[in-house]
Amino acid sequence: MERLQKILAKAGISSRRKAEDLIREGSVTINGKVAKIGDKATMGEDAIKVNGKLLQKLEAPVYILFHKPKGVLSTMSDPENRPTLSEFLTKFKMRLFPIGRLDFNSEGLLLLTNDGQFAEDLQKQSDLLRVYQVKVRGHLTKEEMSRLSRGGRMGPRHQQIKPFSVRLAKDLTNKSMLEIAFQGAGAVDLKTYLEAKGFLVERIVRTAIGHLVLSELPAGQYRILTESQVKALIRQPELGLRRLKEGEKDQQAQPLPAAEIEAAAEAAKTREGIAAQTYKVVKSPRERTGGRPTRPDRSFGPRSSERGDRPFRNTRKTYGSESGPTPGGPMDKKRSPRPFTKKFSRPGSPKPRPSGEFGAPRSSTPRRPSRPRKPFSR
Repeated sequence: MERLQKILAKAGISSRRKAEDLIREGSVTINGKVAKIGDKATMGEDAIKVNGKLLQKLEAPVYILFHKPKGVLSTMSDPENRPTLSEFLTKFKMRLFPIGRLDFNSEGLLLLTNDGQFAEDLQKQSDLLRVYQVKVRGHLTKEEMSRLSRGGRMGPRHQQIKPFSVRLAKDLTNKSMLEIAFQGAGAVDLKTYLEAKGFLVERIVRTAIGHLVLSELPAGQYRILTESQVKALIRQPELGLRRLKEGEKDQQAQPLPAAEIEAAAEAAKTREGIAAQTYKVVKSPRERTGGRPTRPDRSFGPRSSERGDRPFRNTRKTYGSESGPTPGGPMDKKRSPRPFTKKFSRPGSPKPRPSGEFGAPRSSTPRRPSRPRKPFSR
């Protein structure tokens, strides 16, 4: 005997959580009685009905390896009508669901099945390897590679994330292709992890789960797996580790063709040229002149040698005299009156003073004497 929600999940009616909701709503009956949470039954012996329909024999399990394209949700339905996996799996009439998920902008290998028990066992597997290829901007140094492999804590719960292995798969002109492997079935937000480490991510592709490899399967296509292939993910998790090590050895032992060597040399020259243009060595004024820097001539007119004799500094131009400036400057007491210039007049404005009054001496009225001070006394 098995729990009722487990039987419904195996029959492809719904997931276990949705099966529990159906039981709470009273939509499921066992031998004519409304089922409750915790009830058990035997498929083929007990009459189990969902919304009045009798469950027949269980469907044959199906296992699918799917290449998820970019911009597709890892679900079979979406209330906002965004692209989902069901648009690529229209030939299958049974209920399918993905094992795990990939982000909306990520792509790569995704497993789908109608076997709920297998999906649950696979998600609990702690030795399962998942391999990703990540394209980042720039070229990584040894220090950056070691910082990336050390891992860290991410998310609001400060979950510890540490890659199983990190290696440089390919060095491009201005970018780098990394191969990052994680062990375990826990969800990892790889893009957030890399951005927290200071890397600009352009593409994320999951290339392998255990010993199952995406290989050359085009995006949006699928491949049907056998039961022995998927059961090996649980029974023989070391196959994925062996495949990962063999891939590293093949890449180290395989010599590069001459075309790739020439392309790498040209890319290195291009990077050196870009670096030389970006980081220009600026010489100091002392280095440019070969000695002490000379002070630039800041005069806007002719030089002092070409100006001739300069006029007397303290001369002051007087108004009304025909002979021009008189030496003596501000100490000269002979000042001629300023000529009167008539300006426009407004009604009610004060009349201008005549020219004769300008510069006239003050009134000769004697000043009132001040009051004598009293002698100081204590």
